[in-house]
Amino acid sequence: MASERIKNQKVNVKFLQDVAETYKKSKSTTGVVDIVTFSEAKWGLNIKLFPVQKFILKSFYGLELDDTEKSIVIPDEINTREIGRFTEREFMQFLIDTGRTNLKEYTSGKTRSELVLCCGRRASKSSIASIISNYEVYRLLKMGNPQKYFGFPDGQEIAVCTTATTDDQASTLFNTMKNYCLNCSFLKEHVINKSKEFFTLATETDIQKELNPTIYLLCGGGRSHSIRGHNNLVVIMDEAAFFPITGEGNGEEVIKALQPSVASFTHDAGDGKRVGESKSIFLSSPYGKSGVFYRKYIESFDLSESVLMFNMYTTMINPNVDSQFLKDEKRRNPAMFECEYCAKFSDTVSTWIDDETLQKIIDKDEPTMPSQRKGRRGCEYYMGIDFGGKNDGAALAVVHKENEQIVLDYADVFYGGQSDVWYEKHPKQYEYANKALSGYDIIPLEDFADEIARVHQNFPIKYGWFDQFNGYALHERLRAKGLSQFEIKPFTQGLNTQMYQVCKSLICSELVRLYNHPVLIPELQTLEETKNGAHISVEAPRRTGYHDDITDAVVLAIYSCYLHTQNTAANSVTYGAQNGRIINGAKSYKSYRMGQIKNHGYNFKRPW
Repeated sequence: MASERIKNQKVNVKFLQDVAETYKKSKSTTGVVDIVTFSEAKWGLNIKLFPVQKFILKSFYGLELDDTEKSIVIPDEINTREIGRFTEREFMQFLIDTGRTNLKEYTSGKTRSELVLCCGRRASKSSIASIISNYEVYRLLKMGNPQKYFGFPDGQEIAVCTTATTDDQASTLFNTMKNYCLNCSFLKEHVINKSKEFFTLATETDIQKELNPTIYLLCGGGRSHSIRGHNNLVVIMDEAAFFPITGEGNGEEVIKALQPSVASFTHDAGDGKRVGESKSIFLSSPYGKSGVFYRKYIESFDLSESVLMFNMYTTMINPNVDSQFLKDEKRRNPAMFECEYCAKFSDTVSTWIDDETLQKIIDKDEPTMPSQRKGRRGCEYYMGIDFGGKNDGAALAVVHKENEQIVLDYADVFYGGQSDVWYEKHPKQYEYANKALSGYDIIPLEDFADEIARVHQNFPIKYGWFDQFNGYALHERLRAKGLSQFEIKPFTQGLNTQMYQVCKSLICSELVRLYNHPVLIPELQTLEETKNGAHISVEAPRRTGYHDDITDAVVLAIYSCYLHTQNTAANSVTYGAQNGRIINGAKSYKSYRMGQIKNHGYNFKRPW
């Protein structure tokens, strides 16, 4: 019955005829249509653009902006009310007046080489980048021999390269690009090879001369070697605000690897003048005021001749986002809502320790691997422990005080077999994590307790501590092994703030000395500090494969050593120590007032 219904359904003949007719026109036309026409044509991408999407594409390619129809309707940030209706010309002026673009005025006919799209999540950034990349491929194919146009030898590859913080993130945008291409009547007949990470298209010259296809679309994470070394006409950097600031695959390093090749895409415009035709696109929702994306955003205001920047909240571009969803997101985390949906850079997020400061406290002459390190007699050692389970690691660190410095003696971290650090494209530093317990899905408590006892034999521990969360069972195991110097404590937000602030102060004063640990140092370079009122939190970036386990253990050890080696009562009160023991933070105001009353001889009940 189902097959009969399908057989009897009417075919939309007129639609198919329109597609065939427009496709024939596209093949017969020697010129190149503009990007909006290509996007909406049935033979092209056949996409119904949002009004602001159309506006962005027109602005980037210098097309004439409409000044008659008020097609752009702008809602508020949570999509509950309309705040204005604009023509394209009026909307550009609105963006200029409100500082949401780097332009001071708009002049049609001027195409720019860089687009910095600073927009909220779900604002269709990926769609805009995919349209631009496919349009550039369309232009190449319409040339017939793009190598000759740019002055390259026949057979020279021309690439459109997409990168992001991870391979998975890059492939998300790449798949959108690929789907657009394969749904385009004009482009799909030129596609030769397809895979998860690249596909190729052949030009007319490639076909006539029986050359390998020369148009490449490819993707890869920032640490991937597959994206390097290509002749890139278009470079797209997705989620650019979330690239690491330092270490392998950091944003600046990725740009240096990918962007130089774009400078070679020029053509002779007459009078010996060569004009560039490459495109670099930086997409992201904002984050902290640091890193490559924030630099591109700031620089755009001085480079408006070559760079176009738009800063738009989510619903400004995509009016279809559910209002209730946005309200819930705002209620759940107002600070993150400001970044992720209102497209505002955060004053609360920054790098915890900058690389220049970190390099000053690293002793590069010391052995780097934990197994090469031994303690010495007569030295008091302090241990910090961070015990994880399935995904997070179990880490320990040992320090001692030498003159005025706190010296790291030993640090190690273990991950279970289900942790994301073992993924194929994990951050490189975790290749050096201890694999002794990776055969277990969850790190065995007894085995980790045995490791602590073994380290204690080499570094006699005077005091050690760890969080009571998941810590009671470990504490009992250690007591059973005669290690009664270990304590568990509830790690409050206030105590965490104190620990990291004290540790940062000691590092900046060069009162800490680290050895060049292959896991710890790269991890420290990626940590982010987030301010929340009077408190701070220091954590790894919220991306797959990044962790802060060994850092937590080192900070616990340094803080413990700092408190136990102080001689003044003032330090004990300020930083949460009492009689050489760590307490859970400073006194409450009521406790402080009661102490004052008792000290001054008053003897009455609490007045509150």
